[in-house]
This record gives sequence, C-alpha cells and structure tokens, in this order.
Amino acid sequence: MAEGLARGGWSGRGIVAVPRGYEGEGDWPPGLAVHLGSHPMMDEASFSAGSSLFAFASTVESPALVLISGGSSACVERPVDGVTAEDLAEINHHLVRAGIPIDQINSVRKHLSSIKGGRLARLLPDGSRSWIWSDVPPGRADLVGSGPMSADPSSLENAAAILDGIGSGTARALARKLRSGSIPETPSAMDVEPELIADNRTLLEAAVAVARARGIDARVDFTQLDHDVETVAARIVFEIERLEPGTVAIRGGEPTVIVRGEGRGGRCSEVALRVLRLAEERGLESFEVLVGSSDGIDGNSGAAGYLVRGGSGLRGKIDQALDASDAHSLASEAGEAIVTGATGNNLRDIIVMARG
Repeated sequence: MAEGLARGGWSGRGIVAVPRGYEGEGDWPPGLAVHLGSHPMMDEASFSAGSSLFAFASTVESPALVLISGGSSACVERPVDGVTAEDLAEINHHLVRAGIPIDQINSVRKHLSSIKGGRLARLLPDGSRSWIWSDVPPGRADLVGSGPMSADPSSLENAAAILDGIGSGTARALARKLRSGSIPETPSAMDVEPELIADNRTLLEAAVAVARARGIDARVDFTQLDHDVETVAARIVFEIERLEPGTVAIRGGEPTVIVRGEGRGGRCSEVALRVLRLAEERGLESFEVLVGSSDGIDGNSGAAGYLVRGGSGLRGKIDQALDASDAHSLASEAGEAIVTGATGNNLRDIIVMARG
C-alpha cells in the first residue's frame, strides 16, 4: 500500500506500521516514518508503533488518508487508559488461540484499545478517509485491524461477556473494568465509512484468471468458509467427491482453529490433515488440495500453505499431530509445504481442489 502511494505521486508526511520482515521491502515514500510491530502476537514493538501512531494522529491538522490491512490488530496497538500493555498482550494471546470467530476477538480488542473501534477516527480531523485491504468476511470493514476508522456495532458488555468465557484471572479483571464505567464506549456511528479496495474475492478472481489462462476449467464459489477447521475439511471432501476430473474448484475464507499444543503448524496445515483423514475414511484417493494463506504465514509453521495428495497412508499419524498442534511436518510429508515468505498481501486464505 505504501508503494502504491509512492507510484501515485503522494507527498507529505505520514506513518506506517508493518510487521518485522517488511522493513527492508518497501520503496518507502519520503516523509513516511516506518515503525515495526509484531503479528499475530502483540509485543513491545506493537505498543511502540501504536504510541507513535496515536501521537502522530493527535498532531494532524488537515484531513488524513488511512490505509488499513489485516494484521494491524496485533501489529500496531495502544491500550485504552486504565489497561496495561501486558494485560492486553496476554488477552490477545488467549483470543487468537481460542478458536472463536474474528468478530468476537475484535470486539474485545476494540474496547481495550485507544486507537481501534473507531477511536483513531475520533483523533483525526473531520473529512479523514480510510481505504481497506480486507482479510475479513465481506461487509465487515469494521473488523479489519479491529476497525480503527469504523463505527463499532459491538458494545462494552459484548466484550466483557467474551472475556468471561476466556476464564483467566486477567480476563475476569478486564471484564469487571469494562463493566465499571471507567472505560468509554466505542463510537457507534461515523460520518464517513471506509472504502474497500480489495478482499478475498479479489484473491479468488486472480486465481481463476491464472487457471483459465493455462486452459484449466476453474470454477469458483465466493461463499466464505469461515467455520472451524474440521467443518471446513468436511466441506472440502464433500466438494472433491463431486468434482469432475480435469476441473478445479476454488474457495476462500479463514477457518478457525483451537491451539491445543506447542507444535508447529497453523490453520492451513490443520485443514490439510483433516481433509486427508476424512478422505481416507471415505475411500477417496485420487485428488489434490491446496490450502494456503495469502499473507504467506500459516501460524508458526514458516510456510504459506500446503499442497496435499490423497492416498498418503498417513491416517494413523494424523490424530497425534493434531492433538499436539503439530500439523506442519505431516502435511509436508503428504505433499509439500509452500514457502513464500511474507507476501505483502493479506486477503484471507485460498483453497484449490482438483480430482484425478
């Protein structure tokens, strides 16, 4: 996005927060201060970037343009007054490992932040705008980066109830704080709503174009697969069984996963293994499935995604790998791990299915 500004002839002053690994990538426009954050877990760099953004926004005197992508919930953050960075980082850690929907995760993040849930918009002059590069379900721009420039449809009580379900001492203490009246509600209305510039549909349309340019009969369903990893795997197997040989089916979304162990993997490797297990149970062998994350980062695996093939004969090992959240090695053995490094995009996941 910063490179796009430079190509478009932008000039002025601004600030960008990016995850570690991107700092040497951009042709950064002059006048743009670059701050490093962390993703998917918040750390000191995330809070330093958030403090810099808060300070910068507080000095802006004319309408600003804010570009927001997925990943910014963790990459750039500043706690609301009365909440510590340590508590916010701990709760974020629990949330991303709990297997709960992104709208619930971000309801909590918004209410514990001084820049999310529309609060950044409140710092900026009237007339400021935002463009969204979306990694969330269609129609939910308020979830991208936890909605720093968007009205928030959730409430303090919504966030507190989600914290109740986390169950830790820190979560209970923060739930009490949200209910105490000491933290203000997030804005429920905005004069200017964000503009969408790309989302998962953009990614899937590009994939279809690539396939058809190579003479492949590619069919796409834009309905998002946003369920837990087991449900998504079942849907993939269902679609493979109905595929005609020589046809490719393309889907997108972002499955949820519960982290149960300290192994190496992510939602893409978990979906891939669960597909293999279900397919073997149903006697389905001649197929290939690609499950990949558009940002190049599948959990802590080091891979962007996995191409797996039926008939791997690994069913007896899969349960143990899943119980340890250690899907990477086995998914790689069943096909290949695809390693891209950070891609500079975050448009959710892509799933490509083919049957021999």
